[in-house]
Amino acid sequence: MNKILMVRSTDQMIEKNLIGYGWQIDFSHFNQISELLDAIKTKHGTYGNSRKRIANFFNLKKGDIVVVPTGSSIALAEVEGERFFQAGSKKSSNQISVQYCRNQSGGLIRIPRKLLTNALESRLKTRTSIANLQEFSAELLSVFQNIKKNNKYIPSHIDERKLETQENFKTDLLSAIKGKKTWLESGGIGVENLVVELLRLDGYTATIQPKNQSSDVADIDIVAIKATRFYQSELLIQVKHHSGYSGEHGIRQLIAYDSDNQNANKWFITTAEISDSTKGLAEDHNIFTMDGEAFVDWLVDSIDSLTEATRRKLGIIQAPVLVLI
Repeated sequence: MNKILMVRSTDQMIEKNLIGYGWQIDFSHFNQISELLDAIKTKHGTYGNSRKRIANFFNLKKGDIVVVPTGSSIALAEVEGERFFQAGSKKSSNQISVQYCRNQSGGLIRIPRKLLTNALESRLKTRTSIANLQEFSAELLSVFQNIKKNNKYIPSHIDERKLETQENFKTDLLSAIKGKKTWLESGGIGVENLVVELLRLDGYTATIQPKNQSSDVADIDIVAIKATRFYQSELLIQVKHHSGYSGEHGIRQLIAYDSDNQNANKWFITTAEISDSTKGLAEDHNIFTMDGEAFVDWLVDSIDSLTEATRRKLGIIQAPVLVLI
């Protein structure tokens, strides 16, 4: 049976019919997964909780199916199997050739997440870079065969343009936030306020914490609490307004922070990208991470509920768009 794997990959990877995964060691030099894991441990000291992800990516073979999330939709690809290594590419140094499902003009076929089952849609929200989707093989193979047979999946030209416009909007919005080309407050407080507003829309009571809480590295920016009749959830959040990559400092701030509530969940939220090694450090300490793409997904999901003042700070306006045939 062919494997079905979710592999988060960049738009650049998709354009080149590739998927990518991090770690600064060439996977193609190894014949056995045990040899690769030993080499990673020797070079990096640990592979943390990434063992399954490394093994799943390493074991991909020709004919396997890959699901690549693309914002509010997914793309499907069939593995061809040629392997490449690009040193210095933190998020996708190890690359495998695939053939993405494309239409007759060569455009990527996107399947809206809203057309998937709730269970699969929820699974795709996992923050990990690689996930085994074998339990959804019947649904995904049906979608894959539908595309192969009809050379399309999205039902109408308007829906396709709507999705394309939304993806372009997310890309532009993230670029503007990273490049500080919005009217958000400077010094990181603008993004912190934005996170607080999103948390409150999700039902949390959220407050920004005083700066310089400790004489050491320990620090959090936001405490968020959601209480119901039956449970209470507490989030301890470190927020970074970065471009490029966010390093390990924010993770170490959370590691060093001692909370009276041992059940509180620690989150690292950044507008930048996060390398697999930094994610590994976070996972080793049970810290959740949200990179810039995931942050913008969250932002766009809540965009209609944002205050008018916040939308203006982000430079978002509402205007009709004409779709031409």
